Amino acid sequence: MCCNWNLPGNFHLLKAHVLAHIKAKEANDNENDDMPGLIPAGAPIIPRTTLQCHVDCFHEIAKKKKMSVQHLISDKCRGGGKGLLNENEIELLASTLIYHDEANNGMSRNEAITLVMELAQTTNRVAAENHFDYLVRKKLLRGVKNHGRTVKAQPTTTKRTQITVEQQLRWQSAMEEALEFQK
Repeated sequence: MCCNWNLPGNFHLLKAHVLAHIKAKEANDNENDDMPGLIPAGAPIIPRTTLQCHVDCFHEIAKKKKMSVQHLISDKCRGGGKGLLNENEIELLASTLIYHDEANNGMSRNEAITLVMELAQTTNRVAAENHFDYLVRKKLLRGVKNHGRTVKAQPTTTKRTQITVEQQLRWQSAMEEALEFQK
């Protein structure tokens, strides 16, 4: 059966095979008899050329980025892994944003990112900012207006509501004339 190993759904199998292949190669180079590179019996078989191509590709990328292949393959490096906030903390963040908005004291984006940092107990502002952007992009902040995107407030228009004394007198005299004319 032919399978596309570049698909994200197949990555975990490819990752397991690549790591097993790299460990087996390292064990062979070190003449270690532990054989850490064994692949489980039920695992699908990846063609040798496909496996070698991906191993070489991972080695090239790791060399360019100056990191180990194991770190390169880790979930955190690939953009996955555990997020900063769990579901309860995301709900708490959303309800805090809602309550501030209902009290007519909305939170700015900066304040929301600071709150994400406090909830995640991290000092990495970039990670908190990226996580907040992810929550907004995926619309995970339920109940928040505009799904958490900030909206610029309209400037106040004082000319429309501000009536001068001269305008009040002119209006009152016009109304009195109209009432006198109707009598």
